[in-house]
Amino acid sequence: MKKVLVTGGAGFVGSHLVNELIKKKIIVNVIDNLSTGKKKNINKKAIFFKGDIRDKKILKKAIIGCDTVYHLAAKTHLQESISKPSECIEINVTGTANIIEECLKKKISIIYASSCSLYPLNYKKKISEKDQIKPSTPYALSKYLSEELLNFYSIKNKLRVCILRCFNIYGPNQNSNGFYSAVIPIFIKNAKKNNFLVLNNKGSQKRDFVYVGDVVDAYISCGMRKIKGTYNIGSGKSISIKNLADTIIKICKKGSKINGPKLSFDAKYSCSDISLAFKKFNFKPSIKLEAGIKKILN
Repeated sequence: MKKVLVTGGAGFVGSHLVNELIKKKIIVNVIDNLSTGKKKNINKKAIFFKGDIRDKKILKKAIIGCDTVYHLAAKTHLQESISKPSECIEINVTGTANIIEECLKKKISIIYASSCSLYPLNYKKKISEKDQIKPSTPYALSKYLSEELLNFYSIKNKLRVCILRCFNIYGPNQNSNGFYSAVIPIFIKNAKKNNFLVLNNKGSQKRDFVYVGDVVDAYISCGMRKIKGTYNIGSGKSISIKNLADTIIKICKKGSKINGPKLSFDAKYSCSDISLAFKKFNFKPSIKLEAGIKKILN
């Protein structure tokens, strides 16, 4: 990789990825409409294009000279995808189709940020890439449709495609404001204020949390090694939300738990089988959960 485009490069994961790519002396273009990402997150050495992946004109400019596209831009809010399905499908699926069109013309590789939300909510074991796909929200469906588009052109036109199905990513600079924010930054924010950490479903649901630095390492490894295929990216371990709250309260020495509402749309168990990613490009998470939480606090 000599020059890459990162879509959504002003976002949480995208900005971490841009920083690491620049450290490796790779020229980085960033396209972001700043709807959720922040301009201050963008590395000053990156070349920034303010725009939307639905806009073919700005996309054509941003992709000039690139050999790889890291496609992270998406409408990610699960509940918003239910209330505004057309916007979710337009951004996530049509936007991906636009990127495919440009990459086909110039024979550019695509590394796509997919999601564990494609898997069913009722699994009780580690989930592998061969397991059933059952999208339960328009967001998950948009990710599935994008994967299918990418795989179609990978087979038909030999487009080089790598799909990473990431589990619950956490790390520094993750947004803790708003209804849709991830649980770890919300818990940390409330613990630091000595407030309640709210446990939906009594905190019994288990999740696989993976540190953003480990995710970025996976992205870069796939780009450097020209990896093709679909891979789970997670920690390979799960923790209950109740135990997560206990861990954060212990580290912060503040905060307390309180039971919240029962949610029907919440998976009881989610954990990644990452053996295929380890076998293919030696992916092995290096940051354990407690260490990752301490990195956020520092």
